[in-house]
Amino acid sequence: MRHVIIAIATLALALSFSNVRAQERPSDKGTSLALRLSGGEFRATDTLTGTRISDVGGGLVFTAGYDFNRVFGLQLEFAGNGFSSLAPGLDATTGSLSILMQYRFLPDHFARPYLRAGLGGYSLGFNDPLGDVTVSGGTIPLGAGFEFGIARHFSLGIEVMHYIVSYDEVSVELSGVGLTYDVDADGSQTNFSLVTIFYF
Repeated sequence: MRHVIIAIATLALALSFSNVRAQERPSDKGTSLALRLSGGEFRATDTLTGTRISDVGGGLVFTAGYDFNRVFGLQLEFAGNGFSSLAPGLDATTGSLSILMQYRFLPDHFARPYLRAGLGGYSLGFNDPLGDVTVSGGTIPLGAGFEFGIARHFSLGIEVMHYIVSYDEVSVELSGVGLTYDVDADGSQTNFSLVTIFYF
């Protein structure tokens, strides 16, 4: 419920600035680099046993993009998060590498709402004193946010991303011995991020 209230308040604030003109970008098209400071939750479910796990944590997201115009662009993104409250001595990390499309609304305004969608690979790793376990598969990242045109080469933003994950492989390493086998499991991760974008 708290996340819903924050999202509604953020949307109301962004819409209040939607008619303010933005600083002109260097060009209608070109490259960009973005850094996202994220916090979120991952969830995973083994479809055979019904076992579920989840945890909250934080991390960083790095994005390189190319805009074909003020509305549409493509992006390559790496996201990494860390989690440490599953159990004493057990740490978890998630990582994804994705190609995304981004569509901006109101591109000439100060507050520019946008949608993002793409495809990528995803991994969930567990680091235990006895050994390491990595569960990997594919992901469909979907997201929305607001970008605020602060300056000609610089924008700030807020964003929520949801990763739909389908796990298909498990890699286990115990005492230097590796084992890989297939798995059928579903999962997801939801990130809330503060975004910094540089345009070139």
